[in-house]
Amino acid sequence: MEIRKIVTVVEETHKDGEKTVDIPTRKAVAMAVIKNPFAG
Repeated sequence: MEIRKIVTVVEETHKDGEKTVDIPTRKAVAMAVIKNPFAG
C-alpha cells in the first residue's frame, strides 16, 4: 500500500458563540490518502 498523503487536523474550541468555555474542547482527525491500484 502506497501512502500518498497524510493529513492531521486539531480543532480547539475556547468560545462557543458569545459564551466562554470553561474547559476547552478538542476534536482531532487523522487521514491518509492511498494509491488506488484499480485506477488507470
